[in-house]
Amino acid sequence: MPLIAAQQIMASRMVLEGDRTVAFVARGFDINASTLGGRVNRHRIASAQQERRPVSGPERVRIREAERENAELR
Repeated sequence: MPLIAAQQIMASRMVLEGDRTVAFVARGFDINASTLGGRVNRHRIASAQQERRPVSGPERVRIREAERENAELR
């Protein structure tokens, strides 16, 4: 793995697992803040999709009823 890719992975982890901002970590690694921010956001989105649980039958019915009610109110 190239050094730059390893640095970006390490920098991403520092942002995700710590209390440091993207800008602060990017300056420390001499990485563009937008690049690091994009990488961190992609990781957050991927993690959220993996954690999403399927909707149960009764919950699906409740959601459908709420959507119908919203449509009627519009």
